[in-house]
Amino acid sequence: MNEPTELALAEREAKVARETLAGTLATLQTRLQPRALLHEAALQLRDTGLRLTQKSLAAANQHPGRVALIVAGLTAILLAPLFKRLINRRKLKKSTLPDTLPKSTAPPER
Repeated sequence: MNEPTELALAEREAKVARETLAGTLATLQTRLQPRALLHEAALQLRDTGLRLTQKSLAAANQHPGRVALIVAGLTAILLAPLFKRLINRRKLKKSTLPDTLPKSTAPPER
């Protein structure tokens, strides 16, 4: 009679299965919380950004001339509006200046 009956054995297996399922559900609930999902996404984004940065730096070290050309081009694109305004300002100043200065400021004689 020391041997467990089939019913008792099945009940124990069912209890273990319920506990395992409860643990699995608790884990899923924890992982599916918005804060946990946001944290996991942030970690993945950080890792992806780090890998991309490392690859970009390695490529830049292999091709420094190309990097210099890209930087110069981007600088020209970003500063073009500023240069345009400066050139237009100078043109405006030149066009508003009189060709000759008046000889005297005294009123004309009658």
